[in-house]
Amino acid sequence: MPTGPGAPRRRSLVLLPVLVAGLLVAAAGPAAARFRPGPGTVVVRDAITPSNHVSFYVPAGAAVGPREVAAAASAAGLPNEGVEERDARQPGVRELRLRTTVSARTSWLSRRIDGRALGRLDVGGQGRVVLQLPAWATVTRGEVRPLEADLLARRYEVTGGADVDWRVPPSALARSLLLLLALAVVPFAVLRAYAGAVTRRRVDAAEKAHRLQGAMLVAALALPIAILAALFLGGLMLLPEVLLAGLAPRAAGSQAANVAAFALFLIVVLVAALLPATRAVAVAHRRVRGVTATRASRVGNLRLGLALLLPALLLMAVNLSTAFGLAPGVRLGALLLTFVVVLAGAPLLAVRLMPSRPLEEPLRSRLQELLRRGGVRVRGVRVLDTRGQKVANALILGPVPGLRYIVVTDHLLQSMEPDEVDAVVAHEMGHAKQHHLLVKLGVLLAAVAVLVGALALGSRLLEGLDPAVLVLAAPLLLLLSVLLVQGGVGLLLERRADEYAARLVGVDAVVRALDKLAEVNTMKRRTGALWNLANHHPGIEQRVERLRGRQREPLTPG
Repeated sequence: MPTGPGAPRRRSLVLLPVLVAGLLVAAAGPAAARFRPGPGTVVVRDAITPSNHVSFYVPAGAAVGPREVAAAASAAGLPNEGVEERDARQPGVRELRLRTTVSARTSWLSRRIDGRALGRLDVGGQGRVVLQLPAWATVTRGEVRPLEADLLARRYEVTGGADVDWRVPPSALARSLLLLLALAVVPFAVLRAYAGAVTRRRVDAAEKAHRLQGAMLVAALALPIAILAALFLGGLMLLPEVLLAGLAPRAAGSQAANVAAFALFLIVVLVAALLPATRAVAVAHRRVRGVTATRASRVGNLRLGLALLLPALLLMAVNLSTAFGLAPGVRLGALLLTFVVVLAGAPLLAVRLMPSRPLEEPLRSRLQELLRRGGVRVRGVRVLDTRGQKVANALILGPVPGLRYIVVTDHLLQSMEPDEVDAVVAHEMGHAKQHHLLVKLGVLLAAVAVLVGALALGSRLLEGLDPAVLVLAAPLLLLLSVLLVQGGVGLLLERRADEYAARLVGVDAVVRALDKLAEVNTMKRRTGALWNLANHHPGIEQRVERLRGRQREPLTPG
């Protein structure tokens, strides 16, 4: 049994997969009640957005294909936007899916489905028609019989030829608005109370700063998962659909407009939830460290955040712009090309967005000599202006030699001796020399690919699993994989970079630089396993102990 300061955190690592497994097992319990359309069933899926379709479930051996589905759509008066065959996930059953616009808008929150069209959806002996609506929808008129529902959808069997009217009740809209307000207010109130309690505790400044940083980390990890749960399970997804339908009815008919509206809404919700919550803790963190925020520092932080987020936003924009009207191969090629361009060009863009400047002599010549001695090519070493925030740090930007930069903060240069600055820069050179950025990126892509495959396999093995569970399980599993895989790889790479720096400038210089970083940044020196995994860095004390333990080994550059 592990003991010491990190033991509770190591035990909590075991609890994470147990919680995820418990969620899946508990959800698989009511599998028998899961809706399974058998052969001869037509499922009409309707929503406010145009992402609607009609699924024809036919026997596997039936001579029915896209031509018969197109003929049925024509007979029912429905537009044919494409037919595809999909896996029905049932033995002996095929699914033919017709993309179409099922209903007509009668008011801002109401839709009407032509009952005669429903009666003509037949490709050869369909026995029943099932109408599937969003979980927050209510049928106000029509000959329908309620069927089983889950957290994402309500289903009705159509029993007659009358038109079917359904609407979004005002109570569902009000509930979504209250949920949005809660996401912005509750985390802020909780974290503000926690920050106040931490600042009043009789512990040293490093311990207070550590706890406040932990609160910000938990908020950054937990709030996006809570937002996803609110979107898909709490009905919050209703808001972008309703707003677009009400403010821009013509645009609501475009799938691209709906995807763009949802992406914009997701960004707004993330900012509305994360910004107040993290700001409540950041104010207390600055107070503990004796730092005062100024207008210049806020602008600098905004520019730095934009520089680091812009590559991801560019990839998202390309992904959305190529999502419609392009073949999968063309879309994948466009994404890969954009990814390569962003990977190579992001450092050039970042150094122009962030408040940075070139190094001055004689520091510039000394670090250039250090880079030459280590055999590391960079486009330059830049100084990041922290605007009085007292942050001593350094980072490597970009994986491509000749296009990447090493960035050091001004406070690091002000607070460290020359050989300590060399040690910090040598650590970043170790990341560049051993291609650690590409390693971490490759590991992340591999972990995501394995996770997607595991979820796909799991959805087949747990046939009756409520789809709402995957909405919760997927981000939890992604978080777990990032913590365990990326965090574990990150710890290994940090140790390798420390060893490289020790070979290049000596163990004593690296140890003194690490001690100075802990002192200047008000850092807790010994941290637990979960904290180290989440931050991809070992604790300062663990790093120093490891270097001291290897000090007697021969250190040769390489």
